[in-house]
Amino acid sequence: MIPWPWKPEPDYRRLLAALHRKGDPARVPFLELFADLEMIQAILEEPPVPPKDKIKDRETLERWVDQRIRFWHCLGYDAFWHGATLQWSKLLPLESADTAALTREKRTWVNEKAGVVSSWADFERYPWPTYDQVDFYPMEYAARRLPEGMGIVAQISGILEPVMWLMGYETFAVALYEQPDLVEAVFSRIESLYVPLAAALVEMDGVVGLWMGDDMGFKTGPMIAPKHLRKYVFPLQIPLRGHLKRKT
Repeated sequence: MIPWPWKPEPDYRRLLAALHRKGDPARVPFLELFADLEMIQAILEEPPVPPKDKIKDRETLERWVDQRIRFWHCLGYDAFWHGATLQWSKLLPLESADTAALTREKRTWVNEKAGVVSSWADFERYPWPTYDQVDFYPMEYAARRLPEGMGIVAQISGILEPVMWLMGYETFAVALYEQPDLVEAVFSRIESLYVPLAAALVEMDGVVGLWMGDDMGFKTGPMIAPKHLRKYVFPLQIPLRGHLKRKT
């Protein structure tokens, strides 16, 4: 690992104070959504542990958590994004050769044209994840391994992105006008999964906040019309935002 010229002294309270706009922090606190495995390997100068969705045993899972903690800690972060996630199966990703300097051979992204839920028949047969399938062990283990002063910002996926992933962006955009009942049903199913997950995450040891990661727009505007954001997305964010950590 690179010998940094400082000793990390994380303090999640500094991060929370900045988020609440209370006082002037001694320095700007950083918070990052994620880091690619190639960057973790380059910074720590060690082989990366496989991605979480590829891990099949608990020992490797613990090494994955430990490596993430070491990475964010050595860079001076007060907290890091970490969670117990739901897995969306049968998505239709696209692939291309990776031309980056730190290559992973192939890059994948979500198919924006076609999805797995484009009709009511698709909705009924899709293998929706359930709350009882969530594995909270990575969160429990991380809480026991945190360096003094460091916190966890609990990870929960956004509300809009899963709908676009499942339906395909083009299909979703058309369905907003031609099948609004189907769109509403998909959003409601997301709500039924995410609200109890958010409530559980914020009560876990080591958690100091909840962070939803969601792509709602691009450089020239939102992904969908503001009226649709107000109808389908923002109302679901309110109950999630209400699940605040009682103690820090």
